[in-house]
Amino acid sequence: MKTCYFDCYSGISGDMTVGALIDAGADFDAIRDGLNSLNLEGFSVKAEKVLKMGIHATQFTVIDEFAAPTHGHEHSHDHGHTHDHGHSHDHGHTHDHGHSHEHGHTHDHEHGHDQGHTHDHGHTHDHGHHPHRHLAHIEKLIKDSGLPDPVKEAAVATFHALGHAEASVHGTTIDKVHFHEVGAVDSIVDIVAAQLGFHLLGIEQFISSPLHVGAGTVKCDHGIMPVPAPATARLLQGKPTYGGDVQGELVTPTGAALIDQRVTRFGPAPLMRTEAIGYGSGTKDLPDRANVLRILIGESEGDALAQETIQVLEANLDDMSGELIAPLISSLHEGGALDAFLSPVIGKKGRPAYVVTVLAREEHAQALCERLFVHSTTLGIRMRSERRSVLARTWKPVSTPWGDVRVKIGQRGENILTTAPEYEDCRNVAEAAGVPVRRVYEAALAAAVHGEYVHE
Repeated sequence: MKTCYFDCYSGISGDMTVGALIDAGADFDAIRDGLNSLNLEGFSVKAEKVLKMGIHATQFTVIDEFAAPTHGHEHSHDHGHTHDHGHSHDHGHTHDHGHSHEHGHTHDHEHGHDQGHTHDHGHTHDHGHHPHRHLAHIEKLIKDSGLPDPVKEAAVATFHALGHAEASVHGTTIDKVHFHEVGAVDSIVDIVAAQLGFHLLGIEQFISSPLHVGAGTVKCDHGIMPVPAPATARLLQGKPTYGGDVQGELVTPTGAALIDQRVTRFGPAPLMRTEAIGYGSGTKDLPDRANVLRILIGESEGDALAQETIQVLEANLDDMSGELIAPLISSLHEGGALDAFLSPVIGKKGRPAYVVTVLAREEHAQALCERLFVHSTTLGIRMRSERRSVLARTWKPVSTPWGDVRVKIGQRGENILTTAPEYEDCRNVAEAAGVPVRRVYEAALAAAVHGEYVHE
C-alpha cells in the first residue's frame, strides 16, 4: 500500500504540505493546471528551491494578484522571521504590525505560511478584497472545478472538518460559519493543491508523527489566543501533540485539517520501503531546527504499520483513599495519558492496595511521572517500553435528533472493525437536551453503522 509519513518535528501547514509533495515528485504543472480549473480569479502559484539549515526544500507560494504594492514594507521579506509568526501571527489578518499593511491579500505569501505560519489560516487575508466565504461557496468552487472526483471529495471533506471546528469554537452551526479565517484564496489553494498532490502520487494511507504545535500566543480576530489556536486545538483533539520552547504557531488550521482528514494513525515512521522523500519549507527561520515538513513516501510492509512503541508507567498505592484516587486518574488523562487505570492487588502485610497503570507516548512520559508523584502518595514509579498493535483510528461526526456526536472508528486497512460513539459527546448532548445518554448513544451508533456521517 502506498503510504505517506508526515514527520512534523517543525509542525505542519498547508503550504508546507504542498511544497513537500512537489519536492517528493508531484508534478507542479499538473497541480497548477488543477488549481486553474477553480473558478477563483486573481492568484498564481510558484514553487522554488530554498535552503533551510542545510536542507534543500521546496517552498510553495500563493501570490494574490489583487494585492497592493508591497511598499518597501520594512520587513524586506526577509523570510527569516516573517513577523515572528511564532505567535502574534495575527490570525486576525490585519497583519497588525503597527502600520496596517493594507496588503489586500495574503501578504503575498512570500512569507509562505511560514510555518509560523503566516496565513495558512486562510484568514481570508481579506484586507478588503476577498469576501468572507461560507462553506457552501467554497464547496461550489471545488465541485464546479475540473479536478478529479476523489480530489474534490477530499478537499470538501477537509473544509467540512474546518467548518465543524470553527462552529464548535464559536458556538454556531457549520452552515453559518463565516470562513474569515480559512476561506481566503491562499487557504483554498493550499488545501486543494495538497489533496491533488496526494492524488497525483497515488497515496493510499497516511501516518504522522506526533505534532509539534509550538508555544506562546497568536493574534486572531477575537484577540490574543494561546497556541494552538482554538480551531486548531479542536482539530487536534484526540491526536498526539506536544509543545516545547519554540515560540510560535507551528501547526496551522489548514495543516491540522489535512491531518484530521487524512491521517489514520500516529507514531514512529512505519516499516516501509521508502521511494521518495520531500521537504516542504516554511519561511521563518527557527532557532534550533530547519523549518521544514518532511514526508516519506513508499510501500508499506503489511500489518507492521499497526505497531507502535509506548511507555508503561506503574506505581503501587496502598495508603490512598478512594476519594483521592478518582481525581488522580482524571489528572493523568488530562496530562496526555493514552490510558490510565487501576488494578486491585493485595499488598505487603496483606493490605488491600491498587496498582495504577499509565500508558503514554514517549514525549509525555516524564510529565506524567511528575503528575503521579504530585497527585499520589507513591514513592517510586516503574517504567518500561512496550510494543503494541493498534487499529487505525479516526473520528467522524454523525447527526442525532439532539445534536452532533463524534464516533470513533477502528479499522484495519479498508475494513472497519469497531465503531463507538464518543461517550463525553453523548453525555453533553443528552444533558443539554434533557434525554437519557443511552438514547443519544444508540442514535449515534445507528447513524454510524449506516454510514450517515455529517461531512460525507
